[in-house]
Amino acid sequence: MMMTNVKIEQVEPHSFIVIADTEKYGKGAILFQDITRQAAESYIKANDPRATWTYKPLEPRTTLTPAMVPEYVKELVKGFEFATSGDYNPGYTILIRKPRPYMTVPVWRKKIEKLVNWAFRYGADATIDRMPIATRHNWQWARVTITDPVMKILEQVR
Repeated sequence: MMMTNVKIEQVEPHSFIVIADTEKYGKGAILFQDITRQAAESYIKANDPRATWTYKPLEPRTTLTPAMVPEYVKELVKGFEFATSGDYNPGYTILIRKPRPYMTVPVWRKKIEKLVNWAFRYGADATIDRMPIATRHNWQWARVTITDPVMKILEQVR
């Protein structure tokens, strides 16, 4: 299918709209939720390998200040450490300890995902690099990468 005037617009941290003109269907849009930008681009390449597109990122809400950091973020990143080994991005990859030894991993994962989505809203690129799968009743660590401008603020509030 031939696609022209292709645009990818980010509407939420993990949601994209692909807008295109097609020879068969005319102008149309598809909403992709819970995917990455690369997955949306793969969809376009699969339908028309010659297509080119423009990308419009999610606009940051406002300039972030330490006073704007919510309490749940402060509690989660209170004792983070910078990653020093393995595959990491120096200055941006952090290790976050599970707040309580008896917290289950699914509950902790939701808290980390909430942190990542909050970072996206303020213009940072954030990913969960490594997360334990099974709950162990001891201290466990998650490896998360968060870029500036959010990382600068997290360093100030920890």
